[in-house]
Amino acid sequence: RYLLKILKYNTLPINLITRRQTIRPSTVTPISKLTCAISFFLHVFLIHKETSKVSGPYQCSLCSYTTKLKSSLTRHSLIHKDASEVTTYDCSFCTYTAKHKGNLTRHILIHKDASEVTTYDCSFCSYKAKQRNGLTKHMLIHKDASEVKTYNCSFCSYKAKRKDRLRSHMLIHKDASEVTTYQCPLCSYKTKLKKCLTRHMLIHKDASEVTTYDCSFCSYKTKYKCSLTQHVLIHKEVSEVTTYDCSFCSYKAKRKLYLTQHMLIHKDASEVTTYDCSFCSYKTKYKSCLTQHMLIHKDASEVTTYDCNLCSYKSKYKSCLTQHMLIHKDASEVTIYDCSFCSYKTKYKNHITQHMLIHKDASGGNNLSVHTLFL
Repeated sequence: RYLLKILKYNTLPINLITRRQTIRPSTVTPISKLTCAISFFLHVFLIHKETSKVSGPYQCSLCSYTTKLKSSLTRHSLIHKDASEVTTYDCSFCTYTAKHKGNLTRHILIHKDASEVTTYDCSFCSYKAKQRNGLTKHMLIHKDASEVKTYNCSFCSYKAKRKDRLRSHMLIHKDASEVTTYQCPLCSYKTKLKKCLTRHMLIHKDASEVTTYDCSFCSYKTKYKCSLTQHVLIHKEVSEVTTYDCSFCSYKAKRKLYLTQHMLIHKDASEVTTYDCSFCSYKTKYKSCLTQHMLIHKDASEVTTYDCNLCSYKSKYKSCLTQHMLIHKDASEVTIYDCSFCSYKTKYKNHITQHMLIHKDASGGNNLSVHTLFL
């Protein structure tokens, strides 16, 4: 009888309690104190002893995945099964489906207004998330690399603060035959990452079919939440955001991605992966540049075209259409980019970047203004 009383599960692991107390939202009531440390460990051992074993590692028989937990291997094995072989959980608001109920639960939050759900707020900036793990990941940007564990690639110099980022990165070192590829059923697009296919599928949908994210400062709107987050940075002053500075020159950026791309100019071709075109002699250090370049080898009928709704202009590149649309707007309706050295001004961001080079050459140094670098 005494044993049954102890096993009454009324607690949480100490590490979870600590984490909740650290990042819980103000609306959540404090977690009750641990009633009995023994009760938790006995509960795990007797009730979950099969799924919580840490006597691994457990190796996936279909790929190189390993884990200390049997339950994690069971969960992982689902990625090797077709949707028809497992129970799927479908979203009642959109076409999203998941093999894991927990993933659907988290997904449903995107369909709810912030006022309907508990939000987790960052104590250092204005960031807030609907999911606790979102805040946990975000908090890493406020820590110095020396304060957090870094995950290093065993094939190149890449390192990350998040294990999932390293896992995604490792795919670039594998041949297509070694990993699962996700193919778009509507075009020739394929990717090694499922989330990239999910994002890609939005280009095949009309704006009326998907949620759009609107900028509260200008008329910008997008199908991608991350794109809006990045866009909003152009409305903020340098002092308001974290900047990523180049250790070799005066370049700085509001986005880490831009710094990563910029750093390639300081490396010799022999030090970085080059992406070669299979139709011509074009090669580049940037995968995105090769992807865009490949479109010139395709006929308009083979690719998605972006059409102007005010004239007959059309393009294979969305960025070109965005830039083109500016000619239909008055100067008062768009952001103007001014040169900080002369009277030159333009509607086009890339034009000001190119223009600034004439001042760089004239001064004989890297005197590009901060204003230009942050555009």
